[in-house]
Amino acid sequence: MVMLMIRTVSRPFQSPFIASSIFLMAFAAVFASPSSDSGTNSIASSQNAEDQFRLGRAYYKGEGVTQSYEQAGYWYRKAADQGNLKAMHNLGVMFLEGQGTPKDEPEGYKWIRMAAEKGDPLSVYLCGVLLCEGTGVPKNTSEGLSWLKKGADSGDAKSLARLGRDAYFGDDGVPKDPKASLPLIQAAAEKGNPWACDALGHFYFRGELVPKDLHKASFWFSKGTHAAPGIN
Repeated sequence: MVMLMIRTVSRPFQSPFIASSIFLMAFAAVFASPSSDSGTNSIASSQNAEDQFRLGRAYYKGEGVTQSYEQAGYWYRKAADQGNLKAMHNLGVMFLEGQGTPKDEPEGYKWIRMAAEKGDPLSVYLCGVLLCEGTGVPKNTSEGLSWLKKGADSGDAKSLARLGRDAYFGDDGVPKDPKASLPLIQAAAEKGNPWACDALGHFYFRGELVPKDLHKASFWFSKGTHAAPGIN
């Protein structure tokens, strides 16, 4: 699955971020033409972008059809061409990952950026990460942080967690300030971000930045499960 944005950091706790989202007229032939899985004909004939997105997602996950990244990309592209933001994001992730097409990080970034500029929450976060890490685009931590702050201001848990991690470790050009990281990490944990839950659990377990409390540590550790793939 989509684990592009995940890296393991040899630090007090692990961080599911990058060390964890296409020429508009030129790559229609990259993905295969639609197949004839039973039950998809009526959807496949639809010109509705949401229907095309859902069919792409069905092929991506293999739900009710034979799993095929090529078919997923074909239908995501058709939906993306009509402005479907989730399809744009997913198409970008597929290029970043090399799923159903040769890996092409610059093309992946282009689709993610287009979706971010139109307000897709996952793309806003991922655009920030790609810029901070220099994946598919020249590294630009200042611009990357502005995207992450935009996501955090809208309440996005992944953006809050990334900024909290940056403040704790002093990454992405952010001055190291563990005290400033706590409210960001706590806000992300309260929204269910797995990494933030795990980090907050460590804080309570060690009595770092917060009073030591093994019951609260256990509570947050129980919520710190693996992060979901960065796909819509």
